[in-house]
Amino acid sequence: MKLFSRGNARRSLWAIATLWPLVWLTPLVPYVPTPFPTTLLWRQELWLALLLTVTFALLLKRLPSSKQMVTSIGRGELYVLALLTLFTFWSAISTLWSVSGIHALNQTFKWVGYLLFFFLLYRLTHQARLLRASLIVLATVVWIVSIANMIEFWGSTAVQLRYLLGLGEPTAVVVPLFTALGLSLRRRREAALCGATAVLAWLTTLQSLERAPMAGAAIALTLLAAITLTSNRFRPRYAGRAVAMLLAFIIVTALQSVPSPLTQGHSPAIARIKTVSTTESNTSVRLLLWGAALEMFYAHPFTGVGAGNYEVAFAAGRRDFVARYPDSQLLAAGEERLPQHAHNTYVQVLAELGVIGFAFFGAFCAALVWQARRALQRARNPMLALGASGSLLVFAVSSGASPVSFNWLGSGLVFFFAAAIVLRGAAEGAKDEQVIIAPIRHVRLATAGTLASALLLLSCFSMQAISSTLHGTAQWGKDRVGSQQRYEAALRWNTYDPVNHYNYGIFLLANEQPAKAVRHLRYAVERGFNSSLCYGYLVTAEIKAGDLAAAERTLSEALSSYPQSIFLRVRYANVLTQLGRMEEGAQQYEAALSLNGRMARGWWQLVNLGLVGATTAARKDANIPLPGELQPELCIFTLIDVNKKPSAALHSSVDELYVRVKK
Repeated sequence: MKLFSRGNARRSLWAIATLWPLVWLTPLVPYVPTPFPTTLLWRQELWLALLLTVTFALLLKRLPSSKQMVTSIGRGELYVLALLTLFTFWSAISTLWSVSGIHALNQTFKWVGYLLFFFLLYRLTHQARLLRASLIVLATVVWIVSIANMIEFWGSTAVQLRYLLGLGEPTAVVVPLFTALGLSLRRRREAALCGATAVLAWLTTLQSLERAPMAGAAIALTLLAAITLTSNRFRPRYAGRAVAMLLAFIIVTALQSVPSPLTQGHSPAIARIKTVSTTESNTSVRLLLWGAALEMFYAHPFTGVGAGNYEVAFAAGRRDFVARYPDSQLLAAGEERLPQHAHNTYVQVLAELGVIGFAFFGAFCAALVWQARRALQRARNPMLALGASGSLLVFAVSSGASPVSFNWLGSGLVFFFAAAIVLRGAAEGAKDEQVIIAPIRHVRLATAGTLASALLLLSCFSMQAISSTLHGTAQWGKDRVGSQQRYEAALRWNTYDPVNHYNYGIFLLANEQPAKAVRHLRYAVERGFNSSLCYGYLVTAEIKAGDLAAAERTLSEALSSYPQSIFLRVRYANVLTQLGRMEEGAQQYEAALSLNGRMARGWWQLVNLGLVGATTAARKDANIPLPGELQPELCIFTLIDVNKKPSAALHSSVDELYVRVKK
């Protein structure tokens, strides 16, 4: 017996049906100061938590009062939700052994949000009007994202908007879904709008210059075309539509693949795919990230390092990779980057949650594949099921080399929306597989418990929002006293967020409080801020605090993870020399010279003579680079005497600092 009439269901689910796609746009909300860099996101998560809270409150309010009623659930839905629940539960348990519990909890809360969203979206797909509303709002968001992206892509050579909107993965995932709708809808106007949405999404994916989403969408579109040509069940409603969409996709691909005024200042899409090579920088970095993830798995094969703790354990994983492959060419890659993700969802899950967590995740994925197979056989709208299955395929392919995947909530929600459509198609015509699970009183308790979970998510992400906003205001403010007060307030709201400690440590270093800065910078380094740049700031703070021995230990630790860092080796040589260990210092400097003599001499001048002295020496000797030519560029700022001009060092943009250093 159904718990809700269709009217009650629509009234209860209307908010989440029409507002969830707006999650995609929340990073663009203006006038909310955001710290940089950041690790614990909150904008999309807070919006989702609010929608979940409102929806479950409405569901609880409208539950029928009859004590004789019971509810049922389909076997397919039960299996998929149970596996997803087990995976989420294992993520929560991993908090017990994670180095950074806040990262594990944040990841768990995100998966709880996915679980509740998936549960609601599956029920939403059974209401035609609600499903149609979701698709309309999703298409509108795709148009907004695509138009904004085109304006920026064709109006500037610096493409930044894509980083706020999840790169190219979310748009790639919706391409098959709207393509299938464009081929199958009866009404011509709606079909044309869906087809145009698919083409715009494909254009945005190409303009993102992200190879994994491009490859995933291309594979899905190819399979969709092959299936529609070979199976009567999936034939387009009109052949003319298929031809028109095919031509549109070909024209858009050609425009973005052939050098022309439309691609001026950017690499053509096809050229990006051709650059895939082990010697190419992005590929080298990805291989190194995967290698470090596997080392984490080897060290913790059953439990992993903890949910969300990839970035925290990266330095140790990189250190183990160095020990295993001391002569690898990958060791010089990406020393200045913050490795927040492994750029491969499957490898990252294996590293963070071990064999057990990966087994739960793999079983969940396998269950979805099984349900997609059944949906393609049973669905009353086979083209919708085919499009949604294609969207899952795009996501699966892209997740193999993308940092977005489930890490960026907007992309994950699009995935679960497609998964809900697949699950709905699989359940059609299978009424005999319904399982009676609970009387109404148990459903009421379960709904109340779920509402409490949504409220917990809302509370936690609200605290993170307050902390992040205070932090952003402090970082970009110009009042030194006020900034310090806001930094401390941000830490009170979330004392476990490493980005709070990292930026506050740099602020203290710039304001002649190096001893206090050491504690905050060390906390950040031990919890994910472990690039050569981050180590460089910590060493500067320790030197200015008068603790050369601590600086020596920090540099030794850093070089065990970054043995080919010329910057770190030269700094180590300098500290060893100050400690009176002249021979060891000379050995470190010789090692730096052997890696790149010109670059090592440039760093040596900057470390020992300062900015003015290094610039003078470079102008007299062509074998010494100017400070602005040194790599990694950002590491230069760890050596600038920020005590003299703290506000300039803290509040000027990176570009302005580059210009200042080069001059």
